[in-house]
Amino acid sequence: RAAIAKAFPGRDVAIDAVANPGKLLGAMLPLARAEAAGWFDGYDWVIRLNPDVIIRDDGPIAALLARRDLDGVFVDCNRHVNNRAPARLNPFGRVSQVHSDFTAFRPAALPRGAFRVPDQYSPERCFRGMARHKDHACNPEWALTDSLRPIIRSGRYALLRTSPRDGCRVNGFYSSVLHEHEYIYRCERELATGNSTGPP
Repeated sequence: RAAIAKAFPGRDVAIDAVANPGKLLGAMLPLARAEAAGWFDGYDWVIRLNPDVIIRDDGPIAALLARRDLDGVFVDCNRHVNNRAPARLNPFGRVSQVHSDFTAFRPAALPRGAFRVPDQYSPERCFRGMARHKDHACNPEWALTDSLRPIIRSGRYALLRTSPRDGCRVNGFYSSVLHEHEYIYRCERELATGNSTGPP
């Protein structure tokens, strides 16, 4: 709580602290609980961001959030988008699997209850075999993709640049958003030496 208060001084911040339910359910509960509590009401956009994910350039994201023809800004787990501008899928295309590392959406574009934890979720089911990777009731990315299906079907979304590697983790040379635990240390080294390996 102290860290959050320091990061957002003078802001209206609410904290919903629960016991750690584990990696899979822990990735689904924040949106489910926030939606159930009405935290999305009255907001144009909601951004879901993992605590170990860094927004290193909010310019492209802010530009997309300002567009009235978009209801979602996603990163695709399986689609390589590594050019210098965010890529937009054509209306007949479909994002294949939405990252839970970072996603932004207009809550008004989704039905109430969209983020409910799937009824089929259970530790017994989800920690057996490959279920945690492939079962839509167990895998946070598949569950999130299903929750955002109305926006995906509408085609009113944009994809951020990324270069998928290490599984479903947002990263890449031109990516605005990074899931990279060593990033802060690399920045410190580059600032100290004057040698940058990041994007121009």
